[in-house]
Amino acid sequence: EMRPVTEEEIHIFDAACGDYQFPLGTPVLAGKRGTSEGVDYIFEVENNGASSTIYVTVAGTPDAKPEFTKVVR
Repeated sequence: EMRPVTEEEIHIFDAACGDYQFPLGTPVLAGKRGTSEGVDYIFEVENNGASSTIYVTVAGTPDAKPEFTKVVR
Protein backbone atom coordinates (compact mmCIF):
# COMPACT_ATOMS: atom_id res chain seq x y z
CA GLU A 1 0.00 0.00 0.00
CA MET A 2 1.49 3.32 -1.09
CA ARG A 3 1.01 6.41 1.07
CA PRO A 4 2.67 9.83 1.45
CA VAL A 5 6.34 9.51 2.35
CA THR A 6 7.36 10.22 5.97
CA GLU A 7 10.40 12.17 7.21
CA GLU A 8 12.00 8.90 8.37
CA GLU A 9 11.52 7.39 4.90
CA ILE A 10 13.04 10.47 3.25
CA HIS A 11 16.17 9.92 5.40
CA ILE A 12 16.27 6.25 4.36
CA PHE A 13 15.89 7.22 0.69
CA ASP A 14 18.64 9.87 0.96
CA ALA A 15 21.00 7.47 2.76
CA ALA A 16 20.52 4.83 0.06
CA CYS A 17 20.41 7.05 -3.03
CA GLY A 18 22.30 10.23 -2.15
CA ASP A 19 25.54 9.05 -3.78
CA TYR A 20 23.90 7.69 -6.94
CA GLN A 21 25.57 9.01 -10.10
CA PHE A 22 22.38 10.63 -11.43
CA PRO A 23 19.79 12.62 -9.44
CA LEU A 24 16.85 10.29 -8.77
CA GLY A 25 14.35 12.93 -7.71
CA THR A 26 12.15 13.51 -4.68
CA PRO A 27 10.19 10.68 -3.05
CA VAL A 28 6.47 11.45 -2.75
CA LEU A 29 4.91 8.06 -1.97
CA ALA A 30 6.31 5.07 -0.10
CA GLY A 31 5.43 1.55 0.92
CA LYS A 32 7.31 -1.03 2.94
CA ARG A 33 7.23 -4.68 3.91
CA GLY A 34 9.12 -6.62 6.50
CA THR A 35 11.10 -9.67 5.41
CA SER A 36 13.12 -12.25 7.29
CA GLU A 37 16.23 -10.24 6.35
CA GLY A 38 15.04 -6.70 7.12
CA VAL A 39 12.71 -4.19 5.46
CA ASP A 40 12.08 -3.55 1.76
CA TYR A 41 10.93 -0.07 0.72
CA ILE A 42 9.38 1.10 -2.53
CA PHE A 43 9.38 4.81 -3.36
CA GLU A 44 7.46 6.65 -6.07
CA VAL A 45 9.75 9.51 -7.06
CA GLU A 46 9.13 12.70 -9.05
CA ASN A 47 11.97 14.18 -11.10
CA ASN A 48 11.29 17.15 -13.39
CA GLY A 49 7.79 15.97 -14.27
CA ALA A 50 8.78 12.33 -14.77
CA SER A 51 8.10 9.62 -12.23
CA SER A 52 10.04 6.51 -11.38
CA THR A 53 9.97 3.71 -8.84
CA ILE A 54 12.97 3.19 -6.55
CA TYR A 55 13.56 0.08 -4.45
CA VAL A 56 15.61 0.22 -1.23
CA THR A 57 16.46 -2.55 1.25
CA VAL A 58 17.51 -2.14 4.88
CA ALA A 59 19.02 -5.24 6.48
CA GLY A 60 17.79 -6.22 9.94
CA THR A 61 21.16 -5.67 11.63
CA PRO A 62 21.73 -2.74 14.02
CA ASP A 63 24.29 -0.88 11.86
CA ALA A 64 22.67 -1.65 8.50
CA LYS A 65 22.93 1.10 5.90
CA PRO A 66 19.99 1.45 3.50
CA GLU A 67 20.90 0.03 0.09
CA PHE A 68 19.58 1.19 -3.27
CA THR A 69 18.59 -1.92 -5.23
CA LYS A 70 16.68 -0.94 -8.38
CA VAL A 71 15.10 1.92 -10.33
CA VAL A 72 12.21 1.51 -12.79
CA ARG A 73 11.53 4.49 -15.06
